Amino acid sequence: MNKVAIIYSSIHHNNTEKLLKSAKGIDIYNINEINNLDFSKYEVIGLASGIYMGKFHKKIESFVSKHLKELHKIILVYTSGSNNKKYGINYKLSLESKGLEVLGIYSCKGYDTYGIFKLVGGKSKNHPNQADMNRFQDFINDLLN
Repeated sequence: MNKVAIIYSSIHHNNTEKLLKSAKGIDIYNINEINNLDFSKYEVIGLASGIYMGKFHKKIESFVSKHLKELHKIILVYTSGSNNKKYGINYKLSLESKGLEVLGIYSCKGYDTYGIFKLVGGKSKNHPNQADMNRFQDFINDLLN
């Protein structure tokens, strides 16, 4: 398989960025710094984000809308305080309804201090951890093979 590029948004605690930077074999691009990406270099484009109010960051969704014709095969990567699987499944269904092929979803816990969790010091502290990163690398290796 050709190269994999992952476009990401990682805002509050940089959980998603930390996870992505731990992996080998992928190119990563911060959504806030991306300029004229040549999609033809990549067979697979990943979309990665923390979860905000149950959804991927709005900049990721805008990116998909803007580049829909250039995207074909997609992977989804996200971090969240709860690691709820429905976030990825819901976004996968939305992307597939637009004609995109979602090859896989990787998710793990991420440190979360949203709302009431801030009062107790947050939840899912120390995530993503090394075990999360190792599983993510396995996910990427499976994709590349």
